[in-house]
Amino acid sequence: MSEANNNFATTVLPKDDHAEGKQHSQGQPGIHLPKNADDIKEFSQVRNVDAKALNEQIAKAEQEAKDKVNELSK
Repeated sequence: MSEANNNFATTVLPKDDHAEGKQHSQGQPGIHLPKNADDIKEFSQVRNVDAKALNEQIAKAEQEAKDKVNELSK
């Protein structure tokens, strides 16, 4: 065996007994399920959206904005 293999050592970190079994994402951004979902008007409103038309409209607007920036930077 080489000398590098003989000097190899692992490090084991101590176990934190206080954190075991506790949720670590408390207070951080994430999914929120409101208890009063029926009272929130945005959840009850439904719109029929043509996804293809909406994507075409957004792509066109983005391309126009890019063209304008390129024109101004010349």
